[in-house]
Amino acid sequence: MFSDEQTTTTHRAARILRIPHPAFLKLLESGVLPSHSVRSQQRVYLRDVMKFAQVRDSERHAALARLSRAAAKAGLYDCNTFPDGGQDE
Repeated sequence: MFSDEQTTTTHRAARILRIPHPAFLKLLESGVLPSHSVRSQQRVYLRDVMKFAQVRDSERHAALARLSRAAAKAGLYDCNTFPDGGQDE
């Protein structure tokens, strides 16, 4: 695990979140994630990065569940057909 005061660079945080570095910097500029400077480098707390990832992933799962329910309710799963000779995995 990591301590509450452990920091990381913006490049490493972007890699952890699997997003491009410029996109991560936009999150910082917009205030979505806090940052601070250590000497001349911008740093973020690892706890903030991990919390952001957890919230983002929870929101993605919830959105996917809503889309799946809406598709099932609309009968879209019943519309799928296989080509001649095709089969489900």
